[in-house]
Amino acid sequence: MLAVLLIAACDAPLLETRQSPAIAAQTTARQVINDTLTNPAKTTLDLDGLQVTDQELLLLANSNHITSILIDSSNMSEKGLIPLASMENLIQLRIRSRLTDAAIPFIINMKSLQFLNLPQADFTDDGILALSAHPNIELLRIGGKRLSNKSLESIATMSSLSFLHLIAVPIDDQGLPALYGMQHLQSLYLDDTVVTDEGLVKLLEQLPRLHLHINQNHIDRDPNKHEH
Repeated sequence: MLAVLLIAACDAPLLETRQSPAIAAQTTARQVINDTLTNPAKTTLDLDGLQVTDQELLLLANSNHITSILIDSSNMSEKGLIPLASMENLIQLRIRSRLTDAAIPFIINMKSLQFLNLPQADFTDDGILALSAHPNIELLRIGGKRLSNKSLESIATMSSLSFLHLIAVPIDDQGLPALYGMQHLQSLYLDDTVVTDEGLVKLLEQLPRLHLHINQNHIDRDPNKHEH
């Protein structure tokens, strides 16, 4: 049900559905975190527009009623993810921050995570290889100018992955064959890559049911461009 919500808007990036703004009366991330922790009915921690630090994220350790965390601005480091890894029911994580490969071990320990959105990440191919070991990620939205076609080989091994969005990742047509065997891949968004129409047509020949967006637009050969 959540996956349907995330891709309902054709012209919206994956995992970009906005939750309600952070509580207007609260002025700091710490206040919003404390408010959410003391209210079991609140399963989404929305910190958009608030500066978040590692120290504030420590408050979340072992908080099991929160299933979704949205962080828009942060001064956090990779170590800020440590308490998040102790949250047994965390399903969705979106962080707009320059996280490096040092974040990967903590993400791997988020056992329930299904939807991962890191549009400003600075991972390498080795980081994506490590991330591909996560068994439950269904949706991956990630940026990374240091990634290459090699990362597609790692992504192709993620058996639970159904929705993939790559942002300014320098892949090209030579990398696309790595995805040919991903019959479980339902949706692919590519923004600011150097793939060509020829490469995309070949990809659709191998994955005829794939929903494909390039720079937020359909290509002419997308068989699903009217299915919304």
